[in-house]
Amino acid sequence: MSRYRNWYKHSAPPDSTYVYETTTDSLAIGKYYPTGGNTAHQKITKAASYNKNECMGGSIGSDGTIRHRSYSLNETNFGQRDMSGTKEAQRVEEKIAHGDYKEV
Repeated sequence: MSRYRNWYKHSAPPDSTYVYETTTDSLAIGKYYPTGGNTAHQKITKAASYNKNECMGGSIGSDGTIRHRSYSLNETNFGQRDMSGTKEAQRVEEKIAHGDYKEV
């Protein structure tokens, strides 16, 4: 459980998907759903004008829980579907806790 749990629960949109671009330290959050062969993570990456090869993804549950899982981004770019416990995941949690993200 993240030490930021109570903070980000108030600042992140519930039931949403996030994409974090590692090279620019930028985070985008949106409510996208997979359609037409594109995943929610792919749609956010495009909407935020991020380089998909530099991104990781995850989701924010209805209760504020952050999950760092994405096949389309994490597995492809980092070789693992679940990025929990990584420095990138920690950075995402910090950015959400402080409201440092853009909604797309």
